[in-house]
Amino acid sequence: MAPHGQTLDARPLKVDSPPEMMYMDPFRSEDEVFRSDLEAQLRTMGVPHGNHDMLLGISSTAEMVRRTARNIIESIQNTRNIHDLGVSNDPPYPESDGALYSALWALLLLPDDSEPLSQRARYLPYLMDHLEKQFLFDVQLIEMYMLPSFAGSQYFVQLCDALHAMRLGDSVPKQVKRRTPEISKSVQFEVGQVFRHKRYNYQGVITGWDVECAAGETWMSQMGVDRLSRGRHQSFYHVLVEDKSVRYVAEENIVDTDIDAGVNLMRLAGRHFKRWDRPSKTYISNIKDEYPDD
Repeated sequence: MAPHGQTLDARPLKVDSPPEMMYMDPFRSEDEVFRSDLEAQLRTMGVPHGNHDMLLGISSTAEMVRRTARNIIESIQNTRNIHDLGVSNDPPYPESDGALYSALWALLLLPDDSEPLSQRARYLPYLMDHLEKQFLFDVQLIEMYMLPSFAGSQYFVQLCDALHAMRLGDSVPKQVKRRTPEISKSVQFEVGQVFRHKRYNYQGVITGWDVECAAGETWMSQMGVDRLSRGRHQSFYHVLVEDKSVRYVAEENIVDTDIDAGVNLMRLAGRHFKRWDRPSKTYISNIKDEYPDD
């Protein structure tokens, strides 16, 4: 809409003239869309003429943000469905998680006043899942901006419990793993090293290690650990993989690589590492409290 008292061309508006408005359809064209064309579409859809002014009226900033957020969520879901069906061989983009997380924030912070609280709360499980897995540093933001909007409801209590559990888990001291000369002989690779999986050929980066397999008996049985050539009594590594998964890999399946980390891995590694060191082709560890010698 043009500024008050002006036309869309920034000329003085005639007295008693209605404000000039411009309609755009950014998904289909860069050109202006005329109101007459939109009214024709509404008539085709069977919308009564009396509702045209309401539907073609001014959209608030919050309304536009909500619409954009819903479009982002729909686009990401469609892209993932295409990938899961095998229609596309392109890898899913890691930054889609950030886009989805931002869209969820927008829908929760800028609610539609006509929408019941239960409708808005349906986004909370998805937001909290992303928070716990990838955006743990945002706990304080949830406490500052999200909690007040659910005050007095059952969702407030649920949010408080979830946030308390996250803070409690974060406060538990990590077990410090020093690299003694004896351990260095059995643990060949270090936190921050990029590798290729010997069997599956995916690229990953090491985020932690155990001198021998520390998983439970059920997991070791399911994964066939004792059928490996070196069995369970070899070093095992916690790794972050380029497809965003976190895995536990036996040392015999770790193949050192002298190539740069791929684009996807670069985008994912910030939670665990300070930076990428190109000369050594390794990430500089950000978890020295747990692995001080790596």
